[in-house]
Amino acid sequence: MSLTTQIFVEAVKAHQLWLNNKPGGKRANLSYETVSGLKLAGLNFSRAKMSGMDFSKCNLVGANFTEADLFGADFSYADLTKANFTEADLRGAQFFNANLTEANLHKVDLRHGEVLAVTSDDHQAHDKRKEKTRERQVRMVASNLSEAAMVNAAVSQADLTGANLHNVNLTGANLSKSSLMDCDLTGANLSGADMSGVNLSKADLSGANVKGATLRGAEIVGTSMTGVDLTGVDMTDANVVNTVDQLSVDLQEMLDNHEIWIESGGKSGSQAILDKQDFAKMDLSGRDLSAASFQESKLAGANLSNTKLIMANFVGADLTGADLRDVDARGTFMQQANLSQARLEGGNFSPSDILDHLGHQTGQLHAADFTAAVLTGAALTGANLTGANLKTAQVGEGRLKTAILTGAMLPWDLTEEVS
Repeated sequence: MSLTTQIFVEAVKAHQLWLNNKPGGKRANLSYETVSGLKLAGLNFSRAKMSGMDFSKCNLVGANFTEADLFGADFSYADLTKANFTEADLRGAQFFNANLTEANLHKVDLRHGEVLAVTSDDHQAHDKRKEKTRERQVRMVASNLSEAAMVNAAVSQADLTGANLHNVNLTGANLSKSSLMDCDLTGANLSGADMSGVNLSKADLSGANVKGATLRGAEIVGTSMTGVDLTGVDMTDANVVNTVDQLSVDLQEMLDNHEIWIESGGKSGSQAILDKQDFAKMDLSGRDLSAASFQESKLAGANLSNTKLIMANFVGADLTGADLRDVDARGTFMQQANLSQARLEGGNFSPSDILDHLGHQTGQLHAADFTAAVLTGAALTGANLTGANLKTAQVGEGRLKTAILTGAMLPWDLTEEVS
């Protein structure tokens, strides 16, 4: 190792005096040193400067790293059982195959970190230390906790953005209100973990075990959950939004080709036939999906706000709770669609011009058709349903009278009170 035992012991003793405001005390600055394999159980390193330090294979059971600067430190294969890292700077730190059982990582910073150069505080470091730092720069990109044991660990309000948590064991851990954005959690064991209020946006949980976990109020936006069984998981008030980049490559290409088809007036690209596909909770807002076909597709909870849906086909589709606010849905086919609890405020469902094969107007109109559609509980305030066929629609609590109904075919006489 590049640090003698005697020097290390003296630095630790001086640090303890510094922590206790006693004479002879000095804050430990052990940045970029190596103590690999040492038995350091129970030592107090709180507020010490240890950027880039090599603690690999060390026994650090019960060690205290509260508020320590551990930027880019290496804890691979270390035993950190019950260690305390409260509010420590662990950006870019490595914990591959480390044991963090019952460790406290409350409010730690585990975001990406790259040591680009030796800092001004380290100018007196000898050439060997500097060279060692340069050698390690390449792998100090993302905090790595892959294969780590973190059973019952306290990781609340921590920032783990972009961290590698592949195959980590977080059984029973407290991850509440932590940021796990862009994290690799593939194969992770999160059974019984408290993940209430966590941000899992764009994280990859493919193959993860979440049995008995809590995801109350979690942000799950664009998160990959392939192979994840959510049965019994508490997701009360969780915000789940799927994004197009989570779709299969084939479906993404169909959507891209449809945009080309629309923009070229049908001269290139191809019309999207997306029948019987799953777009539940998908964010499709702002797209031009005019004339696309979604027959019998699952669109429950999908975000279609501000989308162009002119003459689109939703026959038999499940649009339960979907957001269709401010859509341009002139002439849409909504026969037998389930729009219960959907939001249609401000949407335009008036008749559409029928065009010929050259894109020219024919003088004919096609009205939006809601034959046998379910609109129970749908929000229709300001929706333009001019000329729409609602004759056999189930409106229930739809409050049709809040919509624009000029010339519409209604399921009852407009003079009746609409609930």
